[in-house]
Amino acid sequence: MSLGTGAFELPGPSGARCSGQPLAWRFAVRRYAAGAACTGRTCRQISNGISEDREGKVSGLRVVDGAVERDHGVVENPGVGGAWRSPLCQEGTLAPIVALGKFDSMHIGHRALAQAAATLGGTPWLISFSGMAKILGWQERLPIVPLCEKARVLASWSPFCGGLVPSMRYLPFEEIRGLSPEDFVRLLAEELGAKGIVAGQNYKFGYKASGDARLLEALGTQYGLQVKILDLVTSDEKVPLGEVSTTQVRKALDQGDMRHVARLLGRSYRLVSRIDGRHLASCRSVPCSAFLNQPPAEGEYTASIQVHSSQRPNFAAEENLAMGPLRMSVIFSADSMVLDGGSFRQLDGAEVVRLTADF
Repeated sequence: MSLGTGAFELPGPSGARCSGQPLAWRFAVRRYAAGAACTGRTCRQISNGISEDREGKVSGLRVVDGAVERDHGVVENPGVGGAWRSPLCQEGTLAPIVALGKFDSMHIGHRALAQAAATLGGTPWLISFSGMAKILGWQERLPIVPLCEKARVLASWSPFCGGLVPSMRYLPFEEIRGLSPEDFVRLLAEELGAKGIVAGQNYKFGYKASGDARLLEALGTQYGLQVKILDLVTSDEKVPLGEVSTTQVRKALDQGDMRHVARLLGRSYRLVSRIDGRHLASCRSVPCSAFLNQPPAEGEYTASIQVHSSQRPNFAAEENLAMGPLRMSVIFSADSMVLDGGSFRQLDGAEVVRLTADF
């Protein structure tokens, strides 16, 4: 995965190119090239902007992972929520072992990275990057795992990680996209306090994706880090799957092959919707506009349906009510998901609820 595109070839204070200047100067050059004030940013400032899976509120919206989840979708990177400071400042806290990747679908290959990180004697951190889609002009689409489900998935990986629950943290892509491979590894080692690094054999990093797994090992050694490079996962220990990837997951969803999706993810696929709880008892269909992640192809499926609710609209916080699960037939069309085979009791008061469908 590339961490940067585009070149910044402005001269430094003495005429040297940016690659030979201190990190703060390189950030100053990059901001100047973009027309911003030449204030400069250091590795320390970037690491202090890292965000994690915690909640905050900005203008009434919920901020998680540096992304905002609105009622019917996700807007990436409007600002960082939940500023993080290194846990190494806290006595008795294990140093992080960072696993590098996009972690968009949290499939069994991603789980293998977390599992490997847990073997290196620290706390597994899944490090990814916020704001990539917008900056790189990628097509906007629903995620595989919505923000409100990530903590649940990470907790389910605990048995694979020696009882540790991995955490997910995001670095702001805009701030690190111009870092050289060495600067990026230095950020992990010196500013985030990482003790080790885990990545897949095809991982690319640094300016113009100039770093590969071999360079990652060399730089890790240089900065005193343990480095573990993993082969790509191609099976679930029972069935050959080919190269496990998010692209494969999306393709299987598009084909309605939920068994294959479950094998790639290592768990049942969960579709999440946000609906008006005032009409829950009479709810027989859910509009596609309510989905928080990608639905399967049009067709009929059997799913376990459950309703989760709290007394607050921000229901992703501590949940105090769950109805179901009810085994139902669900029919997907171009504009809705129709429920057939059960009903829920009515809730008192007006509130937004989360409806999940596990396939």
